[in-house]
Amino acid sequence: MSRLGLGSVLRSAKLGGYAVPACNVFDAVGMDAVLAAGERLSSPVVVQVSTRTLRAWGPQRLRQLFAALVAQRHVQAVLHLDHCTDPDLITSCMEAGWDSALFDASSMDFETAVRLTRRLVARGADHGFDIEGEIDPIGSVRDAGSRPAVVDVSRSVDFLERTGVCCFSPSAGTLHGLSAAPVALDFEGITALAERTGLPLVLHGGSGLDDKTLRQAVDSGIAKVNVSSALKAAFRSSLGTAEPTPGAEPLDLLQQFSKEAEAVVAGFVEALGSKGRSCEEH
Repeated sequence: MSRLGLGSVLRSAKLGGYAVPACNVFDAVGMDAVLAAGERLSSPVVVQVSTRTLRAWGPQRLRQLFAALVAQRHVQAVLHLDHCTDPDLITSCMEAGWDSALFDASSMDFETAVRLTRRLVARGADHGFDIEGEIDPIGSVRDAGSRPAVVDVSRSVDFLERTGVCCFSPSAGTLHGLSAAPVALDFEGITALAERTGLPLVLHGGSGLDDKTLRQAVDSGIAKVNVSSALKAAFRSSLGTAEPTPGAEPLDLLQQFSKEAEAVVAGFVEALGSKGRSCEEH
């Protein structure tokens, strides 16, 4: 097992002109499928969980599961908490040996967001734990049809200079969920922010984006792409492929989900250009 810092992985990605898939999982099967894709394609991967999943499993159990699965594979992986608004929950992950977390301060006023994020960055430094920052809300497919998001470059630069986060998630037009309508990204804003700060940027709502859009995002400065809805769709698909017979076995369903989830992650590895990058120094 190679324990890595999120910041170092994403800095390498930015310098190398690729992005790392960050995949949300909710069980051991999904987690191992992400790791299997990373191993097979020699790609670094970020294993992410939601706060709901964290509360269901507990920080220690998830960390132990992650460590046990990574130890059985030749893969470079990061364990990351996604979209957390609770500093105490993030601290519990620090103390349990996790690698990083997104502190979502998008619902807070700017000065509070700066103060709490900076405090977590300082606390994380004592645990080898990185903080991803976010100050503007990233919408969902329910928001489709509303005015497209535009990166607030000046406000974002101010936040980054005052907090010291390892990476940043701008609100650039993507939506959480699988959108049937095309998503318009503010590539100009992403590029401007990347050039002004030199910091790796994160694209949320990667599910459903085509390869051309993903490649353009990477070229604009994105170094981490979050994938959740596509893996949930793979889970639902695996349930639907089983024959509804008395002999249907739960293990068959789980194995089908593992296969489909690994294929989803592999597709993002190929699109983001991270295949074969695990051998690079971080």
